[in-house]
Amino acid sequence: ILATSPEGDQVTVAALSRRRSAMLALLVLLPRAIIAGALLIIGGNYLARTTSMEDMLLNAMALAFIMDIDELFFRVFAPHRVQNLVVHLDPIASPRFAGGCWLTSGPVVKVAVVIVLMILATMRL
Repeated sequence: ILATSPEGDQVTVAALSRRRSAMLALLVLLPRAIIAGALLIIGGNYLARTTSMEDMLLNAMALAFIMDIDELFFRVFAPHRVQNLVVHLDPIASPRFAGGCWLTSGPVVKVAVVIVLMILATMRL
């Protein structure tokens, strides 16, 4: 159930059934975690085997592009109404992650992963 703020600028998920929560976890969160883990392992090995810094930078940028391609597809193919809803949708409250965490912000995690992979790659050489 969606609820709109009195000003009309924010939309909040007021209620989510257990069945929908389970389907959300099974069909969205689990595949995203599997893809992210596979990209971490495969991309890490790919970057670790890169010999020159120019190629490493190019490969790191390619990996970042692959990680962001879903957001690009959303911006291009999703209807403006859906994009507007997503922009104004408040995060779903979770008792474990209430208040937010620096690990949940996408750019921080991406930059940290690239830095760690670059350090690991230089240690192997």
